[in-house]
Amino acid sequence: MSIILQRRSIRSFSNKLVTDNQIKDIITAGMCAPSAGNQQGWRFIIIKNAIR
Repeated sequence: MSIILQRRSIRSFSNKLVTDNQIKDIITAGMCAPSAGNQQGWRFIIIKNAIR
């Protein structure tokens, strides 16, 4: 809970890679989040090699 309450918007990003396990953990956490009317209509798009 403290992580959620302490969150902030990030405007600059590093080039540090995110591991597959970290991505899995983030997706799992997102799927545990409540949804309106319990619709659970999530869509996750994972982009590993973005072109700048």
